[in-house]
Amino acid sequence: RHDLRPRRRRCVINRVTKRADGVPIYEGTVQVGSWGRARGTADVGQAISPNAAFRLNAMYEDSETFREFSWLERYGINPTMGFKLGERTTLHFSYEYKTHDQNIDRGGPSIDGRPFQAPLETYFGQPFASLTTFDGHVATATLEHETTGACRSATTPSSRTTTSSTRTSSHLRR
Repeated sequence: RHDLRPRRRRCVINRVTKRADGVPIYEGTVQVGSWGRARGTADVGQAISPNAAFRLNAMYEDSETFREFSWLERYGINPTMGFKLGERTTLHFSYEYKTHDQNIDRGGPSIDGRPFQAPLETYFGQPFASLTTFDGHVATATLEHETTGACRSATTPSSRTTTSSTRTSSHLRR
């Protein structure tokens, strides 16, 4: 087994995505639930040489809800590569693509500060005019060098491109 992680314990205070570190992983999940909920994930990775590793995370969800006309579809993929450049230096490349499409459910109305009495599954609004979409691309390269026995320094240039749109009934008034 080839492990790209440095031998010493790191002191990092940060949220880190799943990285290609050479530790073999082969995991997947499938979730199904009420009202048409369906979601799947995959996480696979391993060393491809003594100094290089690959990892791929992916997910897909296509779900409805208890309320009429409400749905969402989203998926994402995140391949990463890791390279051990020296005993205390690693280089990581990562790309993430994520998309999200959803019919917005704003809930039910109220009258005089009290919930309006209607069946819970009733959708209030214009269902085909309350859509939101998101597409995002993020690419990063991180060079890490352990400077002491306890901590490390990292340089991370990144590139982000996102597009998002929301169309609601208020945009349709003329």
